Amino acid sequence: MSEDRKLILKMLQENRITIEEAERLLKATEEKGSPRGSEETFFDRTAPRVEHFVSSLSSMFDTVSQQLGPTLEKRFEGWFQQKQGKTEAQTEAAEGFETQRKDEQVITLNPEIQKIKAHYTLGDVTVLSHSGEHIHACLEKRVYSKHVEDSLKYEDLHLESKIDGNILFLQLAGAEHLTPSSQAEVHLTLQIPASLDLELSTEKHDIALSQWSHTQGQAHLRSGSGNLSLQQAALKAIDLETRSGNITAEQASEHLKVQTQSGDILLSGSIYKGHVKSSSGQVSVRASVLDKLTAEGSSSDLQIQLLDGQGSLDLSSRSGDIELSGALHRESVLNSASGDLQCDIIVHPQASVSLTSHSGDIDLILRPESQCHVDLDARTGDIESRIELADLHHSDHQLKGKVGSGEGVLKAQTQSGDILLS
Repeated sequence: MSEDRKLILKMLQENRITIEEAERLLKATEEKGSPRGSEETFFDRTAPRVEHFVSSLSSMFDTVSQQLGPTLEKRFEGWFQQKQGKTEAQTEAAEGFETQRKDEQVITLNPEIQKIKAHYTLGDVTVLSHSGEHIHACLEKRVYSKHVEDSLKYEDLHLESKIDGNILFLQLAGAEHLTPSSQAEVHLTLQIPASLDLELSTEKHDIALSQWSHTQGQAHLRSGSGNLSLQQAALKAIDLETRSGNITAEQASEHLKVQTQSGDILLSGSIYKGHVKSSSGQVSVRASVLDKLTAEGSSSDLQIQLLDGQGSLDLSSRSGDIELSGALHRESVLNSASGDLQCDIIVHPQASVSLTSHSGDIDLILRPESQCHVDLDARTGDIESRIELADLHHSDHQLKGKVGSGEGVLKAQTQSGDILLS
C-alpha cells in the first residue's frame, strides 16, 4: 500500500475526514502520476476542510502502518467497490442498454369462435386484421437493464388460449414472476381474422388497432393510463375507453363510443352515430357526421369541424368552451354553463339550431348561404349585429330577423354574456 493511501485511511479511522472525502482523496492519488502541466499535489486539489492536516503528514507516516488495522482496510475496500458498481449501473442506464428478442407463434381457431378477449399488462399491444383463419402472435421482449436481464426467463413466455362458448380468451403464460416495469417490457402484436370481434384491455400501456374492416365487426379497447389509437378501421361498433390516456381514431363506424377522464380525444373520418365524453381533456372532431354526434365534457373544450353529412349535433360542456364550424342540416344543440360558444356555420332550411350559454359569450359567424330565422337573446348582456337582416326587430337585449328564406331556425341565448353576430 502506498504511503498516501495509508495516510488517507488513517485520517478516516480517526474520524478526521468522512468516507466521501476519503473517496475523493483516493481518486486524486490515482491521478497524481498523470501529466497535468503543474506541480500541484493531490492534497492541494482537495476540499479546504482537509488542508489543515497537511502540516502533520510527516509525523503520521511513521506510525500509520502500526496503527492501521486490516479490518478498516477491507471494509473501506468493500465500500469503494460497491460505490463503483453503482456508478457503472448509472452509466449503463444513461447509455440506454437494451436487448430485444421476438418470438412468434400461431394459434389455431375453431370455426365456432366469434370473439377474441384478452387483458394484457406487460407492454403495448398492436392489432391488425388479416384474411386467414388463425391468430398470428408476436411477443417482442425488451430488457433495458443488465441487472434485470439474467433474472427474467423470457423463453418461458408464450400466449395460451382458452375457449368458453364462442369466445377465445388469450393470456400470457410464464409471466407469474414478472411485473410491469420500466426495466423490462413485453410488447404484443396480434394478427386476427377480420370477421372476429375483439375485446382488449391493458392497465397502463398503449393499444393500436389498424387496417381492420368488417361490416358486422365490433371492437372494444380499454386502457387505464395508456393511449388508444385507431387507423383505417371500418366496423359496425367501436368502443374506446381510457382514464388518463389520449384517444385518436381515424375510422368509419355505425356506432362509435369514446370516453376518457383526463385524456385528449381526436376523431377524424366518418361517424354515423357517435357518443364522445371527456371530463377534463380536449375534444377535437374533424369528421363527417351522417346521423348524430353527441359530445359532452365537464371542464373540457370541444372543437367540432363538420366536413360533410347531414347529421344532428348535441354538444355540451359545463365550464369549457365550444367551437363549431360547418354546415348544419338538422337539429343541433350547443350548451355551456360558463364557457363561450364560437360558431362559424351555415344554417340550411331544414336545420334547427339552439345555442345556450349561462354566463359565457356567444360569437356567431353566420355564412351568407344560410336560410334561417334569427332569434338572439342576451338577458343582461349586449347584442351586436354586423350583418344585414330582413324583418329586423332590435332592442337592448334582443334581436330578431331572417337571412335568406328564413326557413331554418337559429336561436342563441345567454344569461349574462354578450352576443356578437357577424
